[in-house]
Amino acid sequence: MKQLSKNHQSTSDPLQMAMGYMETSTPPLRLARALRRVYEDDDNPANPNRREKESDDDDDDDDETNSSPSSYNTDTLSMRRGCFVADIKRKSLSAPKQQHFVHFDDAGLVAESMIQSGADCVFINVDYHNYGGDISELRSAVKRVRQTSPTAAVVAKDIVVDELQVAMAKDAGADGILLIASVLGPALENFLNLCSIIGLEAIVECHTKNEVEAALGALAQNILVSNWDRVGGVLYDDQAEKLAGLFSG
Repeated sequence: MKQLSKNHQSTSDPLQMAMGYMETSTPPLRLARALRRVYEDDDNPANPNRREKESDDDDDDDDETNSSPSSYNTDTLSMRRGCFVADIKRKSLSAPKQQHFVHFDDAGLVAESMIQSGADCVFINVDYHNYGGDISELRSAVKRVRQTSPTAAVVAKDIVVDELQVAMAKDAGADGILLIASVLGPALENFLNLCSIIGLEAIVECHTKNEVEAALGALAQNILVSNWDRVGGVLYDDQAEKLAGLFSG
């Protein structure tokens, strides 16, 4: 991080300048919409392609139609959809003794393949030491995903501890960036504010009840509950299920 800061310390540096300007255009919210799969729901207000109901008569007809048991069953099943997210990396902090468990030349090609296979979102790891990726692969992934799908989201995954990392993700064209609650601690709110200012969505990784509450308190719009305890280095298979009650809906 010291070298990164040294390389971008000039006030005329593009990354420093990016953090100094506020995004004034309406954000596409591609990440939030992809995670919630709003594009599959024609009546969802968050769907930019939503269909408008033509008349009150149609509403009455819909009410009559939906009164059947089979309709209730269908509505209930479609109310909560699972989101398919592909985490693209060559190695992982959860398997430190294993040098590489996946071998590929270009994360962009893998991202394209994942989207074609039905993924709603791809995480591109840009930390070479921990995950075996770099920022050039994030750029490649953004380009290929954009060519493949207008709705899929690309998220930069890194151990974020410096604001420059947020600016790099924005500069590379990512839709969002992963912020880890256990890493940032009380600085999480500042990083969320920076993301909002420069027009980059954030998804906050949490593992404990306190981390989820802190993220919600900081107005995080997207939260990922991980079963992996980064502090203790232990996997708890049911952690996300236990914390599900903290979220409304």
